[in-house]
Amino acid sequence: MDKTQIPSGTMDKALLQYDSHFLCSIAASGHRALVKPLRTGNRWGVQIICNRQLLVANAFEEVLQERLPRFHALLRRNYNKIGRSLHKHYGIFGNPFVADAIYVLMKPVEWCFAAVLYAVDENPESRIERQYLPEQ
Repeated sequence: MDKTQIPSGTMDKALLQYDSHFLCSIAASGHRALVKPLRTGNRWGVQIICNRQLLVANAFEEVLQERLPRFHALLRRNYNKIGRSLHKHYGIFGNPFVADAIYVLMKPVEWCFAAVLYAVDENPESRIERQYLPEQ
């Protein structure tokens, strides 16, 4: 099996590091039929499960960082503050139904991120696909 494939059966909870992920990553712990995990990835040296929503969000953030670095820094700083306040409640995100709800709530945001990617990037799918791949 390719190391980026997800093992068959249920998702391996050991791959999910709730204490280091935010909404899109947490949503990847929902029910497989809904959140549609695609592959594993590497985030800060930890193996994670990636779904399309997570990859699109990270690709969008990469575009922001490249094109609007000051604005990106402001957004990242505030997003991290929210994440730190949610951290004390991360246990609830292990509930697949909560993760499913977050996934669904984030869908319109994902669509907006994808629209921006397709508007500004020459090859948006390539950018999306390379997210969380091990360093070459």
